Amino acid sequence: MKGKSPTVGDELVIIGGHEDSTVSFGGPEDPAPGADDNASGTMGVLEVFRVIAQSDWLPDRTLQFHTYAAEEVGLRGSQDVVQSLKSKNAKVYSYVNLDMTAWLPPSGPTVGIITDYSDPDLTRFLKQVITEYTTLSVGDTSCGYGCSDHASYTKAGYRSCFAIEGYPMSNYNKKIHTPDDKIEHLNMDRAVQYTQFALAMMLELGSEK
Repeated sequence: MKGKSPTVGDELVIIGGHEDSTVSFGGPEDPAPGADDNASGTMGVLEVFRVIAQSDWLPDRTLQFHTYAAEEVGLRGSQDVVQSLKSKNAKVYSYVNLDMTAWLPPSGPTVGIITDYSDPDLTRFLKQVITEYTTLSVGDTSCGYGCSDHASYTKAGYRSCFAIEGYPMSNYNKKIHTPDDKIEHLNMDRAVQYTQFALAMMLELGSEK
């Protein structure tokens, strides 16, 4: 979605999530439904696109909506995309990552804000948007490694941010990477709230201040 601003229209605001799934805890022939990890994030990317595309709003910056292959085997899809952006000298203003967005932890609705392999300023803005546009609370946590596609952008020198459903990170959905990662274990109200703040991020970041 091309930006209309003559000054920042060539800057890219990207939202993305990985579309592959895997089974780490099961047999090699077991199914990998991947409802939470990461059909939930992919659904969020597509829903944000749908809402914006069907609205009358035109962004100042150019918006892109990505889904990546092969995240589960080393962020390969997003790394390829980022390398392509770098080769074209693309002006990436920001990247928002959606990975695991629809499970409600027993500990409550607090969203985990990933602080490693992410940009501090963009991360602070993400927390502000979440508290402003939703009823969710936020808490800082970390993966300890480049655990999702946001890391591909950060390593390339682009600003990225990532909020995950569980807080802290160790409080994750234990059904992921198993044959039981199915939609019946997810909370659609939770997914809606994630989509709300993801949409708000694209509207805010896509607007020239």
